[in-house]
Amino acid sequence: MRTRLAWMFVGLGFAVVVAALAAAAPAEKAKTAWEYKFVTTESQPTDPAWNTSDNPNALGAEGWELVSATADANKYVLYYKRAK
Repeated sequence: MRTRLAWMFVGLGFAVVVAALAAAAPAEKAKTAWEYKFVTTESQPTDPAWNTSDNPNALGAEGWELVSATADANKYVLYYKRAK
């Protein structure tokens, strides 16, 4: 009887440990899917021609985030991303 009771407590303890480990395991994080956009312009940010539909403020309002920019002589390329 005592042996059976002892094994019952061992089994119960094992179940508690397994349940605690399962609860503490980090959940898998869903990967974010991104879409990308790039805008090429020859105007500078201070130029009134900058205020087009590809205006950074307008793109930001649509959820686009500027992640990089490159500049060549008179050409600017702005790279954006947003979650799908």
